[in-house]
Order: sequence, then C-alpha cells, then structure tokens
Amino acid sequence: MGNIKKGWLIGGIIAAILFGYFGLTFNSIVKKEEAVNKNWANLQATYQRRFDLIPKLVSVVKGSSDYEKQVLTQLTEARAKAGQTIT
Repeated sequence: MGNIKKGWLIGGIIAAILFGYFGLTFNSIVKKEEAVNKNWANLQATYQRRFDLIPKLVSVVKGSSDYEKQVLTQLTEARAKAGQTIT
C-alpha cells in the first residue's frame, strides 16, 4: 500500500513539473509570435508609407521634366536668335 502512494506521489510531481515546463514553453512561444506579428506590422506600415510616396515622387519628376523642357526650348531659341544677329 505504501508503494502505491509513493508511485502516485512521484507521478504527481512529475506531472506537475511537466505541466509547468510546457506552460512556460507555451507562454514563450506566444510572446515570440506576438513579437513576429509586431515586426511584420511595422514592415507593412513602412511599405505602405513608401507606396504612398510614389505618386508624389512621380509628380516631382514630371515637374522637373517640364522645367527642363522649358529651359532647353528657351536656350535653343536664344541660340537661334544669337546666330541670326551675328550674321
């Protein structure tokens, strides 16, 4: 009868140790998963911010291109007028 009680006691202690170990392991896994989800959210926010800036960049490039065309046209006209004045 004493051996059965010792067996149950040892089994209970082993079960409690395993339960505690798996509980801590599970909590650790949940914390790591939340950290990964947070990092993915930050990455997606960064990508969205960059995506939102693309139209602004395109408009700046178009404006610069229009300005360069205007300057080139004026320069060409000025050279043509200068060439006509000399001859």
